[in-house]
Amino acid sequence: MVAAAGIVLYGLASQYLYPTVVDATLACDIRWRCLITMVMLFPLGFCLGMPFPSGIRVVGGWGQNLVPWLWGINGLTSVVGSVAAMSLAKLWGFSNVQIVGWALYTGVFLLATAQCFAQKPSSATPKKAQ
Repeated sequence: MVAAAGIVLYGLASQYLYPTVVDATLACDIRWRCLITMVMLFPLGFCLGMPFPSGIRVVGGWGQNLVPWLWGINGLTSVVGSVAAMSLAKLWGFSNVQIVGWALYTGVFLLATAQCFAQKPSSATPKKAQ
């Protein structure tokens, strides 16, 4: 849930900050621009690496036979998503496709939030001493 929120917030911030940073750093040396790019993309990459392992952990608790299905769905959506993103970027423009991506991660955040609040605390109740 936290990672998905980080992705969404980063996406909203990037829509406004990236053009300013690009304009401000165009005159800089390529090494500085690469360093600035890496620093700016690190938080996004860090947050993007969390939802799938977290989902594997949650779904694995439901049943171990579901985990291979998640890997298959992840592979399928990775291939289809990259092709769809390129195709839609040609039709709609990259910024609009980026907004669609942020909207999808907003859905991930909402689903993760619902899952978090739907879970029943299993070990939160203390056991009576004998």
